[in-house]
Amino acid sequence: MRGEKEQDYLTHIWNLTSMMDHPIIAKEEDQDEACYRQFYEEAISLCRQKRFHEVLEKCRYTSLDDEEEYSIDVIQPEKIEFKQNSYEDGENSIISFPEFLLLVLDVCTGGEQPASHYQPDKLIEKFDALKTYFTAGEFYEKMLYYRLLLDYYTIRRDIKDGQGNYSLILKGPKDDSDKLKQYQSMLYVSTEAFYNWLKPYLRKLEQDELHSCAEMLAFLKKEDNERHSILPARKDLSYKASGNIRYWFWRLDYYLWEQRSTFFNEEEQKIVEHYVFRRNRSIEHLHPQDESHNEEWEEEAVHSFGNLAMISQSFNSQQSNDHIQIKFARIHEQISNKSLQSIKMFLMCKLADFNYLNWTMKLTKEHENEMIEFLERSFYISD
Repeated sequence: MRGEKEQDYLTHIWNLTSMMDHPIIAKEEDQDEACYRQFYEEAISLCRQKRFHEVLEKCRYTSLDDEEEYSIDVIQPEKIEFKQNSYEDGENSIISFPEFLLLVLDVCTGGEQPASHYQPDKLIEKFDALKTYFTAGEFYEKMLYYRLLLDYYTIRRDIKDGQGNYSLILKGPKDDSDKLKQYQSMLYVSTEAFYNWLKPYLRKLEQDELHSCAEMLAFLKKEDNERHSILPARKDLSYKASGNIRYWFWRLDYYLWEQRSTFFNEEEQKIVEHYVFRRNRSIEHLHPQDESHNEEWEEEAVHSFGNLAMISQSFNSQQSNDHIQIKFARIHEQISNKSLQSIKMFLMCKLADFNYLNWTMKLTKEHENEMIEFLERSFYISD
């Protein structure tokens, strides 16, 4: 950056885009939500017209010293992991600044970089190898553009009283906005390689080809369906399967949430509506693996997809091989607090009329058949 004609201008962009713990455009305390969103839309429109100097006028002023120079070599790569109850109150982006820089670097060089490109600990090495493909000004202005797109059209992590949730600045019809926020949340927790979904989404937005929450959701679903085009065989969805099956539990929970009126009554839908996607999940057996205090089942039934759900690691450790009656009691507590850890688990308990004695191998098989059929249909659910 040193030696560039507009050094202060580029420094300002760097300082603004590097602060991932709040949106790049500051919201005044008394500012109307619609007015705030209009600021973003105007700034993004100016980016499309390449009027980047005007964009800066709409962005927050950094608390960093504008006279100090910053460059890519001062960044300390650090991947941010989302762990429930592990953050102080506040908000943050779903990707770290080094990850953001690698994304912009990829886009600036045609958007075809391989997965090996996304190594935060090799950020400077990657930058040095590719910096001849663009000028400093082009790279920094792309940073500014993509931070605006990231902030406005993508979820942010929001921690309040130690509890994690997600927020989305973009608003449309409430049902469409809620679906977009939930689907992005599902993608965030289920896709370790964030660039697989975030890069094509932001590039599509850069091209101004998505104009509503419904169109954005449809695009994300289409891309995700192409990445996961084949539902694993039934035996490959069991606890004993060798592959990573957690994606399919997250996907199922999303579509159960979206289609909740099909599976739950009005009161139950209010509980499901509050469901929040989390990372750090593990597979739980409703009928325990340790049957010393429970009825004996066939091993295949115990480990079948119908008897499984995905919950937090801490809750799974707490449940361990407790009597199924205790598990039902704990799940009932989640329902009372509207703090579900798994919509599938909620549905399993509902099918048993919330009575552990009713959770049988026969009911497990029926539930499994219904959920696998529903997952197959999910590829064709457009709204």
